Amino acid sequence: MNRRGFVAAAVVGVGAATAACSTSDRTGPAASMTPASTGDPGALTAEVFQSADGSCFQLRSVGAGDLVVIHPSLARGAADFDQVAVLLAEAGYRVVSFDPRAAGATRDAPARPDATVTLDDFAADLREIISANGGRAHIVGHDFGNRVARRLATLSPEVVRSIVLWGAGAGVPAPEAVRILAAVTSPTTPAPEFKKAVADGFFAPGNDASVWYTGWYPAAALLETQASGATAVSLYEGGGTAPLLIVQGGQDAIAPPAGSLALQKKIGDRASRTVIDGAGHCMVAEQPRRLAEATAEFLRRH
Repeated sequence: MNRRGFVAAAVVGVGAATAACSTSDRTGPAASMTPASTGDPGALTAEVFQSADGSCFQLRSVGAGDLVVIHPSLARGAADFDQVAVLLAEAGYRVVSFDPRAAGATRDAPARPDATVTLDDFAADLREIISANGGRAHIVGHDFGNRVARRLATLSPEVVRSIVLWGAGAGVPAPEAVRILAAVTSPTTPAPEFKKAVADGFFAPGNDASVWYTGWYPAAALLETQASGATAVSLYEGGGTAPLLIVQGGQDAIAPPAGSLALQKKIGDRASRTVIDGAGHCMVAEQPRRLAEATAEFLRRH
């Protein structure tokens, strides 16, 4: 038995956006955002955002205040960050996350057959979403998202107030991390092997790994892995010039503490680092309150 049933996509807690994303809605590169649910301003809202190339991104937003935009992890979508987003909103921020290309409810425009995807393409998506939501933001990236955040900060420093990296590695993942990532993103991995890979790779011992049995998008994994492989680490490693925080899971097996410590030292005085004990790579589910507190404390300084 393989784990195709587990790949069935993340549950969207506030309801998937159903509004049509048609070219007639567009008013220019900033495009339109159509709310899919309304009500309590403190509640999560699902929206559809149309990019300049016609792709339809599903966004999830909550709160009011300075803008914080979260880019999701490898092969995963925005719903992972709902709990942390609400906590950051309670701290006084407007928090937006989104399903990247090939993930969740996002629908891509047809790609050219000869197109080579790089981190620049993902950074362009992130830049458009920031532009449509006010033009400047604190950027948070988890796992793969931290590479996109740093690439955008390198290409377009004017739109970045600060950068927060959750689960950032030192560059190329170790062979064991590559094996785990392949196991959790392949729909043909046998279920027992898949469950073990999720637990071993993403969760500290004793934490409930079942919360990440669903919500994996293999097509997104392929696209994002290609983008990372086509982009030299030197093109994004330092993350531009903005203040930067690294939040490290104390028991992270995918991006171990030694890697983020080396990254902090390489970036220099502009980077600070905090370690959350009792958390692996999936700190957003394991220690959401402590993660939000560490992030909000940094954001208040910048």
